[in-house]
Amino acid sequence: MITYTSTQFWIIFSLFFLVFELGAPGLFYSLAFSLGSLLAAVVCFFEFSLSLQLTVFLSGSVVALFFLKKIVTDLTSTKPELQTNVAALIGKEAIVIKHQTAAHPAQVKVAGQIWTAQSINEEPLINHQLVTIIRVAGVTLFVEIKK
Repeated sequence: MITYTSTQFWIIFSLFFLVFELGAPGLFYSLAFSLGSLLAAVVCFFEFSLSLQLTVFLSGSVVALFFLKKIVTDLTSTKPELQTNVAALIGKEAIVIKHQTAAHPAQVKVAGQIWTAQSINEEPLINHQLVTIIRVAGVTLFVEIKK
């Protein structure tokens, strides 16, 4: 029959939680218990009492849980999405370079590019007028006249 020392028990306990964490990834509860077991094994190695070992196991697990939660939250938090391409135009200012007629839509210049534009308020767009881009649909910018 195999006999285990208390230190070996805590290490086996830690390995059990580690294997369990590998089987159910993403929660990190078992990993916290695994780290708490390793701390209890260190305390047991120096032959402290069982009550101190249990206290170190529980408090180490709780502290590890808080640290792991912070790390996971930082790694998985969503950062503000950087607007690129056409989506980056929304909210920018443009200048009307060709006024609107019955036959042709207006044209505006924004960031060095010329776009077809249409007023969202059905107001006529006049040359050299400053407008704000509200939305984009295809190759047409829907704008609002800046007051």
